[in-house]
Amino acid sequence: MKLNSILKAMNDGIILPPISVYKVRDDYYVIDGNHRVTAAKKMGQIDIDAEVYELLPPGDSLEHRLWRERSLFEIKTGIKVDFSEIGAYERLYVYLRLYAKQTNKKNGTNLKIKELHQQWFEEIYQPIIRMIDAEGLDQCFPMHTRDDLFLFILHHQITKSRLQGRSVDLAEAVAAFGRCPGRLESKLMALFKGFVFKKKCDKLCPGCLDICPEGLICMKDGRLAIDERCGGCGKCTEACPEANLEAYEYQALSPTQEKAK
Repeated sequence: MKLNSILKAMNDGIILPPISVYKVRDDYYVIDGNHRVTAAKKMGQIDIDAEVYELLPPGDSLEHRLWRERSLFEIKTGIKVDFSEIGAYERLYVYLRLYAKQTNKKNGTNLKIKELHQQWFEEIYQPIIRMIDAEGLDQCFPMHTRDDLFLFILHHQITKSRLQGRSVDLAEAVAAFGRCPGRLESKLMALFKGFVFKKKCDKLCPGCLDICPEGLICMKDGRLAIDERCGGCGKCTEACPEANLEAYEYQALSPTQEKAK
């Protein structure tokens, strides 16, 4: 009997070829290898090697487009997160690439995102999720997932650090969401204001420095910096002779632009 032969082979430590399955959303259907699956269950195995053929839905609805983005993201990174907005997976992928680049530079390694995903999960993802739970932020935004909030907070922390030229810690980034009244969309609009330098600027030219009506552009530690009170009137972008300033909101919400640079 074939099942008995497979059980004997498993007991003898023989490595069997992977089964073949196709995946539809979170369900798996065996194409070839039903006996190996049965034998594995009898042996108490919790996983089995498999060749997976995923059937992606057409991009004809928001739900289907999200599922396609999620599946492609999981293939590239090995990370499972649940977003409710189109483009969120690509945005997180940009930040994962940034994390991998910084980590490899710090450690003198050349690891890919898939090889670093557990470290990223423990260092970045889990601390933010714990703070979301501790602050009860998910109850304030019932129309969004916890992972939506995670990405908004991570995004705010990274981009505000760039805007203000300082390191914004996690507690400050989380607290900003608790302080701003209104729906999440208005919170994001309140947070993502102002402008940021595309590259380090250490020249004290009269362009943007003199044009700011609030006097919020100044020299700090040998480089130009923008005060956190900047509300984003945009006059400095037109005055900068090197076109070195761009809208904070544009940079923050367009990670594919950052990827392309």
